[in-house]
Amino acid sequence: MKNKIDAAVIGCGAMGGAVVSCLLNPTTAAVLKASGSVLRVTACDTDEAKLMPFKGRCAVTLSAAQATANCDCVIVALPCAAAPALSQLNLDGKFVISLMAGVTTDALSSLAPRGKIVRAMPNLNATVGESFTAYCATALSESDKRIVEQILGSLGAFEEMPERDIEAATGLAGCAPAFVFSAIEAFCAEAEARGFAPELAKRMAVQAFYGSALCAERYDGALDALISDVATPGGATAAGLKVLRDGEFKNTLRGAISAAIARAEEMRNG
Repeated sequence: MKNKIDAAVIGCGAMGGAVVSCLLNPTTAAVLKASGSVLRVTACDTDEAKLMPFKGRCAVTLSAAQATANCDCVIVALPCAAAPALSQLNLDGKFVISLMAGVTTDALSSLAPRGKIVRAMPNLNATVGESFTAYCATALSESDKRIVEQILGSLGAFEEMPERDIEAATGLAGCAPAFVFSAIEAFCAEAEARGFAPELAKRMAVQAFYGSALCAERYDGALDALISDVATPGGATAAGLKVLRDGEFKNTLRGAISAAIARAEEMRNG
């Protein structure tokens, strides 16, 4: 007998919309089916325009109360300032998977005291099913945990961790796409300045990052060995690396991550 999961996504902005798209992906349906589950999705937002991409693909509604009335799982992709609105919904016995930055499990439990609380932090790469999602939960049974991980798995990779580490994961993984996009943007700008068409500049830069990410994923050793493999002494790569080192590129990037973590901690603490 199939286990039916009715999931409502509240908030269909960039992140919520990415979540809905991943849940509707045929691959997700196939994975769930293989594990004995069937997923039904409802997308909810007060802005009807944000629901347009999902009309005809799943149920849509402007009403959070309607979306959550008969669902098993509520995925909350709202700004953290909107968290108090959860207290107006009937979330008794439901999974409440919050993607709201800075909203702790204690705060969520106060808003949904009889809900099954999960705090998760994906990133924008969920748009293409390649997020890294850090999550923590309160007192889930093993069967409950399987359901949560099936849902989070549709977004990409995931890892359960203590809540004290969620803010660090936010800066390291949640914010990471913006830092990577900034680097790609710099590659594109230099390529265009050298006369390459924007489309080719982007293709070269994106492929370099994509291929490098695959190499890093598959390499078991320290990454400085890969850097050495590219950088022939006295060559072009070595000249570029000298500029990065002289400009303290690594420390600058670490500083950006540290600042993101500090801000996430401020948000958590109100």
